[in-house]
Amino acid sequence: MVTPIKINENVKERLDRLKERLGDISYNDLIERLLDYYETGNIKDKPVKAKLDVELVSKYETQCSKCGGKIRVGDRFRYIKVDYEDGSKDVIRLCLDCMLDSTLLKRYYVKKRELEVIVRELRKEANELVDRVKELEKYSDTLKIKAEVMSIMRDVKDLLTRILEKLDTALDKLDKLEPYSLRPQKPREAPRAREP
Repeated sequence: MVTPIKINENVKERLDRLKERLGDISYNDLIERLLDYYETGNIKDKPVKAKLDVELVSKYETQCSKCGGKIRVGDRFRYIKVDYEDGSKDVIRLCLDCMLDSTLLKRYYVKKRELEVIVRELRKEANELVDRVKELEKYSDTLKIKAEVMSIMRDVKDLLTRILEKLDTALDKLDKLEPYSLRPQKPREAPRAREP
């Protein structure tokens, strides 16, 4: 599919001069070489025989050809292999950051990474809150049990108070009937002998 593009006269003149210098190649090839240079930092003045440009997942740790950063195992990267007509080859590996350099996709990817960090933090906070809620539920259960025990203790105390009152009343009635008191008396201390 061919898509026409509009450029101003100055840019067209610059492209024509560069095109002549590179061996009167087509505008398409010229723009492709310029894009390769922009993306990889490499440009060759040789005619290209074949070019492979794919996105892969790294099976081993390697290095980005543009920024020198590490491409770790499992990272996505752009693999560009260029075969020139003279038999030489170029292999270029671009990390995801360089692959997406100054494109809308990069901004979306960076935003996605930022959002992933935010989501991770929110998940962490949510997990902490869940743990806190569980802890408070245990504490709440403990407080409920404590309240039940306190209620039972109050009921037992009230019951014991009523029992003691009834016992006192019953003992009072018995005292009135009997000539001697049934209430326990404090033991009297025996008189002490005087010392000579």
